[in-house]
Amino acid sequence: MSDIPVPPPAPRQFGDLAALTGMARLPLDEERLKAVGGILADVYGILDVLDDVELDNVLPATHFDARWE
Repeated sequence: MSDIPVPPPAPRQFGDLAALTGMARLPLDEERLKAVGGILADVYGILDVLDDVELDNVLPATHFDARWE
């Protein structure tokens, strides 16, 4: 494991979620905004769990061919 300390995940603050969804041209009513906020918190929670994955001995991928065969 790396010696770099990783701070514990903090609760996510999404600011003005209505403004964010408005910029995305996705106007939502209050009920749907609450649902989206909950889903965003869940997604960030899952991403925070990835900090526990040890990648010290994983070599970087140097070749990737995105062509479909």
